[in-house]
Amino acid sequence: MAESRPVALSIVVPCYNERDCVEACHGRLAEVCRKAGITDHELIVVDDGSTDDTLDILVALQARDPHVMVVDLA
Repeated sequence: MAESRPVALSIVVPCYNERDCVEACHGRLAEVCRKAGITDHELIVVDDGSTDDTLDILVALQARDPHVMVVDLA
């Protein structure tokens, strides 16, 4: 089990069939946090049973960004 780390900000984003915009959403939220000087944040993205490539994209984002946590409700 991974050790938990304290965060200043948690952002929760629900997703359902969002393959066309989920990467842009991630980029915008990351930019807002960067501009606000918030480095200790987490982005919790909840996939609610998408039938497109949303979950695959989210898993790839999680692999390259330590701030991203994916929750798959399917």
